[in-house]
Amino acid sequence: GRQITLLKHADPGVRRFAAEELGKHPSSRSVQPLIDALTDPDMDVRGNAVIALGKSDDARAVQPLMALMNDREISEKELTAALGRLGALAVQPLLTALRNPDYTTNYEAKEALHKIGSSAVEPLIALLGDPDVKIQQDAMDTLGQIKDSRAVNPLVNALHSANDSVRAGAARALGEIKDKRATPSLIA
Repeated sequence: GRQITLLKHADPGVRRFAAEELGKHPSSRSVQPLIDALTDPDMDVRGNAVIALGKSDDARAVQPLMALMNDREISEKELTAALGRLGALAVQPLLTALRNPDYTTNYEAKEALHKIGSSAVEPLIALLGDPDVKIQQDAMDTLGQIKDSRAVNPLVNALHSANDSVRAGAARALGEIKDKRATPSLIA
């Protein structure tokens, strides 16, 4: 309780410490005050709040963190790590962020999905059938990074696409995954 109160302290050093401490002992009571701290004038308070919210395992943290994807003052690494730690809770909003034309937002979404790993595989596989080739590419790139064998057969199927860049992306992702089942299709 005391750290929550300290998030409103006049001294930014005290607020930084409070946000950091709340991240060490996540609780549902601290989520909303940490979300409020995402708008703190002090960049380090905001950064500590991002890290703490990533440890919260609370769905309320996802959208406020997603809203920071274009904030150049927030560490890209901290933000993608926080969203990655939220795991399955963040998958759908991150898949939506893949459609954002902003390069940084798109990149951060792919990085966070990579960090989520296993929980993101099936939804990413579903994107291999998306009509937007760029979305298919992003899904293939991320599946290649995750290296989950569930993606092998759908990626092998993508090798038969009429689109050259889809075929190349599928081959690249299969090369990253390094599953023996893909070898005959890659040689053919």
